[in-house]
Amino acid sequence: MDILLQIEDIIEKNGSDFELSKLFKTYIESYKDSLPELFENSQGKDFLVKHTKKLDSIISLMYKTILRRVFGNYLPMRSSIPIAIVALGSYGREQLCVHSDIDLLIVYEDVEGFNTQLIIEKLFYLALDSGLKLGHRVHETSDLFKASTEDITIKTSLMESRLITGSPFTWHSTQKELNKIRLFEQKEFILAKVEEAQIRRKKYPTSMQPNIKESVGGLRDTQLLIWVAQTIYGVDNLRDLSQTLFSDEEYKEYRIALELLYRVRSALHLIAHKQEDKLILELMPQVSKMLGFKTELKMLTKVLQAQWRINNFTQIFVKKMVKPYITNMSYVKKFKNNRLSKGIYLLDDRLYASFNLKIQPINDVLEILISIPDKSYHFDAGFLNQLTYTKIPYPLSNKTYMLLKDLLKKDNIYCFLKLFWDAGILHLLFFKF
Repeated sequence: MDILLQIEDIIEKNGSDFELSKLFKTYIESYKDSLPELFENSQGKDFLVKHTKKLDSIISLMYKTILRRVFGNYLPMRSSIPIAIVALGSYGREQLCVHSDIDLLIVYEDVEGFNTQLIIEKLFYLALDSGLKLGHRVHETSDLFKASTEDITIKTSLMESRLITGSPFTWHSTQKELNKIRLFEQKEFILAKVEEAQIRRKKYPTSMQPNIKESVGGLRDTQLLIWVAQTIYGVDNLRDLSQTLFSDEEYKEYRIALELLYRVRSALHLIAHKQEDKLILELMPQVSKMLGFKTELKMLTKVLQAQWRINNFTQIFVKKMVKPYITNMSYVKKFKNNRLSKGIYLLDDRLYASFNLKIQPINDVLEILISIPDKSYHFDAGFLNQLTYTKIPYPLSNKTYMLLKDLLKKDNIYCFLKLFWDAGILHLLFFKF
């Protein structure tokens, strides 16, 4: 029997809230049982979008049920009820994984004649009693801006808002507030998110049992890109910055890597039957089989390569976006006095390269590295960008061989080898002979 007819039957017979929640719980459990089959036919971002849309339909149906319950046969048009139900976080981005929390924002306007608090309360009780794993916030539209200034986590989640159902008028008012939030104290927000990412990356370094969500090069890094892009450019999709911030080819490589992480994380959730984001040793055989890899080693290698690609892309293009917000004009003279060549500078044991500088030949960059004093260095994202996208001809020229030989004579060679690794060219310089 169709669930709509069953809902209507319960309401017409004045059935209990328990009967409604039991009906929805059975419906949701049946859907969850079908997820492995859905995953077989639709993986990666496509699977996450389909899962998100299904949850949209469930929540919309719950809201419709509550309105029917509250208003009976005198149900007004949904657009006239001053409530908007909004997806936040990964749910808002249409990237919700199977066992992740479903983050909702209920926005309302306190209009005389509508008992909005009762409607919202009943909706949450129905969702929770039906087994949905909810995280939620409830705000009047006029209260959103104030709430966003109290906690950076709140502001971040509000920036990833997407309407599920409810009044388009309330949603329009909400969007006006969200735009104010995005434009407020942009520099402070960006710097806070970058600092937050640096702390997280130290806590979750690259590992042979990587955390798909939190590790260096994990999904959190991709979210940092979106948060910064939304704040500065007002875009909802990173692809909108192709040919403005990065090339189509650079974005394509990044998206291929991201797609694999989506697949692995979804497989982990489905196999573990819970929110499991770490690719632990015990789960590797099942994940490898589910994703069609011949061996666990092949899968792990691909995952680590994907995280490397995302880490590299994030480091370069986050810095490229935020540079105008963090440039200290008092340092301009210092940079000029510490210029090594056009667009390349050495200051406080850190090598910098302008993003406006065209990509230099590998030999020119190696000559610069050889010329500086023998000590340990750090490298700015602009310099990493130079090494990442420089052309390395194969076979290597005799001059390149000689320059590498001279570089290897340095006592502090580790920092340069790490630079080559971070840029993805170490194997091209030393192992592809």
